[in-house]
Amino acid sequence: MLEPFQMMKTIILHTLLSLISFTAYTQAENKTVVGVLPITGRGVKDNYLTEITRKVTESFIETHRFIVVDRTKMNVIEKERNLQKSESFIDGSVVEQGKSLGAEYLVTGNVDQYTNDGQVCKMKISLNILDVTTGQTTSTEVIDTKGGNRRKGLGKAGLLGGALAVGSRVPGVGLAAMAGAAALHGRDDNYADARKKVFEKSLNDIYPQIQDFVAVNFPATFTVVSVENTTKAGKAATLLIAGGKDMGVATGQKMKLMKLQPLQVNGQQMVRRKQIGIATVKKVEDEHFCIAAVSDETEDIAAAIAAKEKIEAKTFYED
Repeated sequence: MLEPFQMMKTIILHTLLSLISFTAYTQAENKTVVGVLPITGRGVKDNYLTEITRKVTESFIETHRFIVVDRTKMNVIEKERNLQKSESFIDGSVVEQGKSLGAEYLVTGNVDQYTNDGQVCKMKISLNILDVTTGQTTSTEVIDTKGGNRRKGLGKAGLLGGALAVGSRVPGVGLAAMAGAAALHGRDDNYADARKKVFEKSLNDIYPQIQDFVAVNFPATFTVVSVENTTKAGKAATLLIAGGKDMGVATGQKMKLMKLQPLQVNGQQMVRRKQIGIATVKKVEDEHFCIAAVSDETEDIAAAIAAKEKIEAKTFYED
């Protein structure tokens, strides 16, 4: 039998563990589960494809709004897809595997065009979102870049001279050609490094486009907590919204203010979401809250909040 002190310690420990588990659950239950399949592409090095996949995955993780399925588990699905004829085609078995991993959406991608000469890297990547519930592709977007220019080192004359000297060994080749040949030999080991550097630069250049792809196709929804300030007429001027740094909220971000109206339709309980205004984030207070200014108000938001009506703020992005 446990002593009273030991029993109390056990109770406290169990309580703390329960609280930790409950907190983790409540944080996770509001997050969308996404699986990012390995990006494919003919003629692109495997390590480059892995790096692109990592960037796409990172764009989801950094928002703190998603649970991303472990990459090793996604590789199992990729093996199934490799048995299919097309990089972009996904059959029912892949969808079912996604469901078994708890994924709500699968993200696929293919490098459609790719060139890299060590000076300029250009690539065009198509990204797709598959709704695991319906098995339908809900969005497709092409991300393009002209690449970063790293035109340093040998010019065309030096490269040509080097090729001539190495390939032909023609007597009387000038010093410029010999210098070009030496430079070519000296840079053999650096050529791969040059290609890697321009690839990394191009990938960094298109990363904002990948972030936009996530933001546009997976809008965030937050609860409007209260009216922070009112106008002289008693209208809502600023709102306190339950979304902060931890959810990727940033100053200047726009949100649609949606009033939730419970409705009974044909014996079923449904919720109508009606836009009643726009909120623009003016200040991100901390990890959990932000202050947003109200505009384009079509209903009295202050009165709706006072009446305990539920209002959500949903992110959107203008073209």
